Amino acid sequence: MQSFIKKLDYLLKSRATKPSDCITTSQNENLFIEDVKEQKCVFVDEKGVEKEYLAQKTFTIHNPNRKSISLWAIDGCFVKSGKTLSQKYANPCDCAFGSDNLLCLVEFKLEATSLVPAQVEKNRNKAKLQLESTVLFIRDTLGQTEKLIIENYEVEAYICTPPTYPQKNTAISDMAIEFLETYGVALFEKSEKIIK
Repeated sequence: MQSFIKKLDYLLKSRATKPSDCITTSQNENLFIEDVKEQKCVFVDEKGVEKEYLAQKTFTIHNPNRKSISLWAIDGCFVKSGKTLSQKYANPCDCAFGSDNLLCLVEFKLEATSLVPAQVEKNRNKAKLQLESTVLFIRDTLGQTEKLIIENYEVEAYICTPPTYPQKNTAISDMAIEFLETYGVALFEKSEKIIK
């Protein structure tokens, strides 16, 4: 992901905050990303933290080969809290993480605990729009006009919802198909990723 961030830095050199200003890196076997409200996404040290908290409040990255994983705090760092990238890109997603050939965008909706179907759908749609906004921003920054293609990279997007959300849902399946067809990016509603 470092080469991708360097390219973005170059293309966005006129911005006060460059993408690389918001990067942290770890090679831990298990990584936990938390969206610290009113701040930014950070890696959480699992020592002294209850497993139940980690399962309910973080996105987990299983990294058995201890690859170098970079975390790009987008909302709250690259885009300061309460701000937008521009009117065109509305609200960005919370963060992105990746390795040499992987870029994963993440939008947290863990605080959205209502199980009322209309509210669940609203939360999913809002998360999709935030991921979409970030995909468009990256695509346009790279000078692309169609689907988001980053050479040699697999690009994925994640909506991180509470464990209480219904997991088998045709609405999220339809949303994922549309997202892939429109942007060339696989969309998942999950709160974990295994790095191969």
